[in-house]
Amino acid sequence: MLKKEEEFLIKLLFKENKISRQLIKGLDFENLIKLLSEHLIIPLFYFKISQKGYINFLPKDFYYYVREIFEINRLRNKTLIKEIKKISKILNDKNVFDFVFLKGSALIISDLYDDIGIRMVGDIDILMKKRIILEGFDILEKNGYKTKTLGFDINNSKNHLHEPRQSKSDALFPIEIHSRILKKQIDFLNPNEFFENKIRCNQLYIPSIKNQFLHNIYNFQINDLGSKKINYHYRNLYDNFLLSKKYKLNTHEANYFIKSYYVIAEELGIYNKKIKGYKMLRLVFRLYKKFRIFGILNGLLINLFYKIKYKPKQFFTFLTNKNYRAYVLMKLRSKISL
Repeated sequence: MLKKEEEFLIKLLFKENKISRQLIKGLDFENLIKLLSEHLIIPLFYFKISQKGYINFLPKDFYYYVREIFEINRLRNKTLIKEIKKISKILNDKNVFDFVFLKGSALIISDLYDDIGIRMVGDIDILMKKRIILEGFDILEKNGYKTKTLGFDINNSKNHLHEPRQSKSDALFPIEIHSRILKKQIDFLNPNEFFENKIRCNQLYIPSIKNQFLHNIYNFQINDLGSKKINYHYRNLYDNFLLSKKYKLNTHEANYFIKSYYVIAEELGIYNKKIKGYKMLRLVFRLYKKFRIFGILNGLLINLFYKIKYKPKQFFTFLTNKNYRAYVLMKLRSKISL
């Protein structure tokens, strides 16, 4: 069973039905702001509440707060576009062209949203062909984008997704250059297609709408462990909601990751895809929603499993890599100084 704050949010984001003043007035706004923060959708909430004319139904302090977050995020995204264009030019000037911007950056570039302030973005993700990754990384480093990993990468394995994060002192957004799209190798999302079917939008290259749509689902289900945690995220669901208007998926031909994603969205009342089966998934999800502690424990156990899984590799790296030892000591000193 969903709390009334979540029911209201689903109606606001995904439905066209009018929401009564009484429903909004009866919300627990402390719970609502926690929900919005957890799902990174405060700017989206503000835009929707303004667009649908519900501003006067909100407490003034609450309204001023979400409006300020929206305005800050809009300015951030204007800076994001400038930095993306600058990065693209830096690489193109060195004859590096085999790359596309991914995830939030690609969605912003593609003008998916009604307002640039809606989507929160944390970094700039770039997918590059493997043969030019080191060259691209080096070019950005020579242009001031430095890494704090001291020359090692603890994740450099068969599951390696991206190079160490690069940041620049006068840039707002860090960069992550990806060599792969997903942690788990699957046949239904080929990275080569991202380059073969890339599209040019606002003078920048991004994946096709189909690949953005699929990546949005698989990234959450596999990289963020959504399918294992039987979890969901409203920012991700809203991105999918908008992308699905441009790309029509035949759910009858979809695989487990996609179908289970839509089953959860069905249970939330966002979609009505009528996906057959998945009775156990539906039952477990309903139990998680009714007894929140089950979902929390499941998430903690899965996180613990993956931490334990990579501990031996970290310990071995600590023994054999002096740069990693220096990095660990640096982190310890910073924590002690706090």
